[in-house]
Amino acid sequence: MSLRLSIDVQYAVGTPGRRCAIGPRIFTAALEHFPNSANAYDSMADFYEATQAYPAAAECMKKAILLDPLPRYKERLDELTVKIKP
Repeated sequence: MSLRLSIDVQYAVGTPGRRCAIGPRIFTAALEHFPNSANAYDSMADFYEATQAYPAAAECMKKAILLDPLPRYKERLDELTVKIKP
């Protein structure tokens, strides 16, 4: 199974009131099992961005970049940084 879980899959689990509670547990478990996976941090950033937790999403992207400096991760960090209000 791929670590990359789409936002649709994350939120399709459970009732609407539980959806945000389930998402962090899925990604926390992925990070616990795969702490050196840039993809796991990217997925956690997806969750944080979807819940408008932009600073947390940016921190996850910084960790992803440290593990795997892909250009798309750097572009994503730039996009998230713009969304963070001073």
